[in-house]
Amino acid sequence: MGIDPLLKRFFPAVVLVLISIAAFFQASGMGQLVASSVAVDPSSLPSAAPAPKHFSGPAPANTDHSTSGAAILSRNPFDSATGPLDGKPVPPTSRPRLRRPTTAVIPMMIPIATR
Repeated sequence: MGIDPLLKRFFPAVVLVLISIAAFFQASGMGQLVASSVAVDPSSLPSAAPAPKHFSGPAPANTDHSTSGAAILSRNPFDSATGPLDGKPVPPTSRPRLRRPTTAVIPMMIPIATR
């Protein structure tokens, strides 16, 4: 008896075995996730961070870059239909209107003599 007739005969059993194996791995993974979140070892917790030192002088001015979001708000790359978000009105632009074809050409409707 070959392997094909055996698989055809016991196909429901093979499917149930594969599903049960997948369920076992899912359950063992969930069990490990729950165990790792519930059972916390106190020695593995980080200790409290030391208090930051207080500097009495002002922070040095950094002139390398500016931290302004005005360029992003004026361009609004996330929604082109809304326009800029900086509150300035958008000047109206004249977009060329697209013309729709007035007649449709269907290749099957062309007479055979002109093809």
